[in-house]
Amino acid sequence: MRPTIQRMMPHLLAVVILLVGCSSKRTQPNADAAVVVAVSIAPLATLVDRLVGDAVELLVMIPAGASPATHEPSMRQMQLLSKASVYVKVGHPAFAFEYSWLGRLLAHNSSMIIVDAARQAQADVDDPHLWTSPQVMRNVAQSIAVTLQSVLPEQSDAISSNLQQLLAEIDALDQQIREILANDVGKSFYVFHPAWGWFAENYGLQQVSIEQHGAHGTEPSPEELAQVVEQARKDKVSVIFVQSQFSSRSAQLIADEVGARVVAIDPLAADWLANMRRVAIALHEAWTP
Repeated sequence: MRPTIQRMMPHLLAVVILLVGCSSKRTQPNADAAVVVAVSIAPLATLVDRLVGDAVELLVMIPAGASPATHEPSMRQMQLLSKASVYVKVGHPAFAFEYSWLGRLLAHNSSMIIVDAARQAQADVDDPHLWTSPQVMRNVAQSIAVTLQSVLPEQSDAISSNLQQLLAEIDALDQQIREILANDVGKSFYVFHPAWGWFAENYGLQQVSIEQHGAHGTEPSPEELAQVVEQARKDKVSVIFVQSQFSSRSAQLIADEVGARVVAIDPLAADWLANMRRVAIALHEAWTP
């Protein structure tokens, strides 16, 4: 017998409440918002969304699945960016998208307030993927909050409250990752593209890159590939990690040679908090018999 509407109402109400409460998973910009906030990458969008939710129109310049090395802004993105009040950039000189495009993007809107995530990193390293560090993102969240309060003074109290909740979530995430990887300190993990240097540094791990010399998507030569295979055998590697923005061909060749699996982890995934947990679990499982 089909359930009646009355019997279904409690379930429907629960679904509505759940959807209303999931502002952090918002993927479409709020067309009615007066303030446009632009970010280079989705992980930074997570911070903005947790701080102000639907109070702003959120523009992510590099969409899901796109490569920072090759993505070109669309006309729609350029139009929205011309109206933006705030731009949150990665700020690292080796971040390819900003190196190629940011100067031109800012020229169309010189009045934007710029939040530079790299200034909160407190380290001078070659790896631009600083958002893989919860400690760095904690500092970035505070910097973004101050800027948002300046452009949305009527939201200042709400932003302060949201910031405290977000910082607590980041602290809890950091603690969870440390617990997950407690028995893995000092271990090596293999990746095609070296996007996890900050993460590895934070948690006492060693990242081994198949991509050579820090190049963007450069496949190794046969000699370099043979060297990686030899080292992977010595390290008894069971998993090689790849990401969707780059070819997995070399990773698969090495995996086939050493009897390992290829597993995808994405440093640019939209839900940054949940993604960092997933990555920690994936790394731990790679070392678990």
